[in-house]
Formats: sequence, structure tokens, C-alpha cells
Amino acid sequence: MVNWRNAGALFLTIFIILFFAVATGTKIAKHTTLGLDLRGGFEILYEISPLSEKQQVTKRTLSDAAKALNNRVNALGIAEPDIQVEGENRIRVRLAGVTDQKKARDVIGKPANLTFRDSKGNIVMNGNDLAEKGANGVFDQMQLPIIVLHFKDPKKFANVTKKYVGQRIAIFLDEKPLTAPTIRDIIVDGKAQIDGQDSIEETKELAAILNAGALPVKMKEVFSTSVGAKLGQEALQNGVEAGIIGTIIVLLFMIVYYRMPGVIACITL
Repeated sequence: MVNWRNAGALFLTIFIILFFAVATGTKIAKHTTLGLDLRGGFEILYEISPLSEKQQVTKRTLSDAAKALNNRVNALGIAEPDIQVEGENRIRVRLAGVTDQKKARDVIGKPANLTFRDSKGNIVMNGNDLAEKGANGVFDQMQLPIIVLHFKDPKKFANVTKKYVGQRIAIFLDEKPLTAPTIRDIIVDGKAQIDGQDSIEETKELAAILNAGALPVKMKEVFSTSVGAKLGQEALQNGVEAGIIGTIIVLLFMIVYYRMPGVIACITL
């Protein structure tokens, strides 16, 4: 004989569980990270070569380059990039959900070797002297975008500014001069700034590249392609439909064969 009180408690419990599942399911689904096949995007294959004749491309070099690329991709805000080393001198980068491919290429492929040079072109400091996350894109007092740099060793930077007081120190990104400020006073707090950027977005992008570090190799793009999400979405939809149909068949079999125990088992399932 069916105990309707216990059955009612079971149905109430199931109803509460289903209510919370429906209420929270949509939110959880929206925050689920989808891959390249479900979101679309693009992939790039890079060929790696050494920066100089003295350097060799080794497994360690490729691994360091892949880590630097991962840092740069994270600076773009792309979740879970797929970066793989292939063969002896290639790295494949797959980015899901990327719409601005040009921006992604610019950020990923820039060498970003930051140097500080005196009037004779001698390098007095470089990007390795920056503190961790030491570049920040902000607005100055005139509401103009600038990059504020923080150095690991303020004393070293103070000695450089002391030596070159009254002279210009040029700041280069690779071989492109960014700015050449005049050192008016000794800077003891280990801070400098780069101005001349067109927008705060460009400033923050450059700061992110500097924080990610210079690439230890040269990269040449040998292949790229856009990846559509249609096939992945169709496969996902077909899988969901197959799962629903299979579940219904199992539930019907349980109810027809086992009657009331089957109904309870189906509800529990």
C-alpha cells in the first residue's frame, strides 16, 4: 500500500530540487567556457626562428615562447586558449570567440623588447628591469593616456637618472622610438612614464604586452584560418536531442514494466 505522506514528501523534495536546478541552470550555462568548435574563432600556426645566430631553438626555447604567448593571450581576456608546440620549430595557437583577428595578431606577434637608450644609442635599462606587472595604462593629470613603469631596483634607476640629468633618455619598443623625455631630476622611487599613445585602450594593450614580457624568439606566421561554430553547434544539438530521446525511452520502459516502483525510480533518477 502506498504511503501518500512519504510520497508527498518525496514529490515536494523533487519539486524543490527541480526549481533550484531551473533557476540556476541558465546562469551556470552562460558562464560555461566553450571551445573553438562551439564558439568559433581562429587559429594561427607560427614558425619559430632564433633571435640571433648564437641562439638555437630548443625544446626549452619553444616552451618559453609558448608561455609568453599564453601570457599575451590572457592579456586579451581570452579564456582557455589552446597553445601547442608542434614539431621542432612550430607553435599552433587556437583562440575561441575572437572577433578582432587583427588586434589578436598584433598582440600575440609583437616582440615587445623594451629598452632605454642614451643619446649615443647605448642601452642603459631594458624590459627585464621592470617589476612584475610593472606597466600600467592610466590617465595623467591632463587626462591623457600614459604608461606608468615600476622598476625592480629603484636604486639602479636612480643611478641612471643621476648620470643622465639634463639629457634625454629614449624609450624604444623593439626599434621603434616611443618617447624621449629629458631627465630633469633624479628619480628615486623607481617610476617612469611613457606618453604619446592615442587612446587608453592602446595604452593598456601596450602595458599588457610589456607585462607579458618579450618573446624569446622570432615568429613567422605560416598559416591561419577562421573556424566557424556551425558544425560544433549542430553536433551539440544532435547530442542533446539524442540524450532526451534516450532518457524518455528508459523512463517509459521503467514505468510500464515496474509500474509504481518504476515511477518512483524515474522521479529519483
